[in-house]
Amino acid sequence: MPSNDRSAQLQDLCKDLFRPRGADGKPIATTDFATRLLQVIRNLNESRAIILERAKGSDRAFWDAFERESGVFFACRISRGMRALPSRIDSLYAQHLAGSFARTIRWWFEQPQERDEMEVLRAFSAISGLRLFAAQEPGGEGRAAVNEDADTKTSIKLALGSVLAEKPLDQVSVNEVAKAASVSRSTFYSHFHDVYEAYIELIRDSLYRTSS
Repeated sequence: MPSNDRSAQLQDLCKDLFRPRGADGKPIATTDFATRLLQVIRNLNESRAIILERAKGSDRAFWDAFERESGVFFACRISRGMRALPSRIDSLYAQHLAGSFARTIRWWFEQPQERDEMEVLRAFSAISGLRLFAAQEPGGEGRAAVNEDADTKTSIKLALGSVLAEKPLDQVSVNEVAKAASVSRSTFYSHFHDVYEAYIELIRDSLYRTSS
């Protein structure tokens, strides 16, 4: 088979893996990011035999195609959720997520026995740093302190989003974000190492807000 034809077939296969569909094979609507990822993992599981055949041996063609399609998927999710001027870090972060997802799936396929699909999603969550599962909250006074801390952190991220509507990320300073959030520089640094760390969290938040 000519290499161009094979490459096109692999790309079509990968595109199909990212299309949400029900048990009857028909397209379905998903409402949140974690559900969409879990659907992709289920699609992969259903196509396991075909994928293993295409990816056998040392041939990386399938995994390269899968990582490229993963990059498209994550980049689209990020662009849908962000309400800011484009930043080069968007594409870098999408590439990071795509690489983490592809490596997680390849690890899953190389296991001697099949693992639960939810376990695979949890593995990707841990590797990528995405908070796809709610953490257990403390009770009483501890919960109140956590909520107040979370409110401050959210205010800083929202302030960063408003600043980004006016100028690109590489021109944004901590002073500007702190002022927009009505907090001190020390408060900003108690939550984030720098503007870029705050921006990554802003992107993550946007991923959870967007629907498919």
